Amino acid sequence: MPEKEIANNPEWFLQIIPFLLAIALSALGGIVSYMNRIDKHGLAFSFFRLAIEILTSGFVGIISFMLCDAAGFGWSTTAAIVAISGHMGTRALFMIENTSINVAKNFLRRNGYGNSETEVKQPEETHH
Repeated sequence: MPEKEIANNPEWFLQIIPFLLAIALSALGGIVSYMNRIDKHGLAFSFFRLAIEILTSGFVGIISFMLCDAAGFGWSTTAAIVAISGHMGTRALFMIENTSINVAKNFLRRNGYGNSETEVKQPEETHH
């Protein structure tokens, strides 16, 4: 039973600590972003909006953490990128999305798959 193995092995907790730190850093970035927006624009504080900001920032932070881990970045660089992307919130999410789309398109193009956006259709023959 895997549940008993996990419960008896404290290493599982050590493995999730980096993810928890990434969530905390990115959530803190989201809180800072929200508080700055309230101050800058004179908005009323809303716990609901704050919760949305924290959830969005946490999600972006985890994605950024996994990308940094895959790229082999050190802890300091990863922490900075996670916190900044958490502060950026949905803007960082759109940047990651656009980058992912471009990487996929380049991969497909390099592997012989045409890009329908750049393919030029041959003009049809006209009969007079």
